Amino acid sequence: MGSLAEGVPQIPMSFQTQGTHATLPDTGIGPDDDVVSVVSRHEIDDTHAHRAKSVAAGVPVEAHEKLVLEVKGLQEALDKSQCMLESMQSRLQEMEQAQTRSEA
Repeated sequence: MGSLAEGVPQIPMSFQTQGTHATLPDTGIGPDDDVVSVVSRHEIDDTHAHRAKSVAAGVPVEAHEKLVLEVKGLQEALDKSQCMLESMQSRLQEMEQAQTRSEA
């Protein structure tokens, strides 16, 4: 293989993907690991419209399940925080109205 400066394309010596999930050495995912296909949607702003782009990746089943549980827990915490915020906003509004009436 030549260098990029020479303009010769560099082609890997072997490339095996058929029938297996593509893996990277630093992901910890091996060709024999159980994986879940995950699709994430990224919206891309276009001058004419919003478009969704799907990307599939191999994720270990255990890691996927752990992440799903973590996301559910965070959603519950967010919901509770939102409830508390709405309650406090309501109480603040009531106090401000009472203050305005007492000043009149």
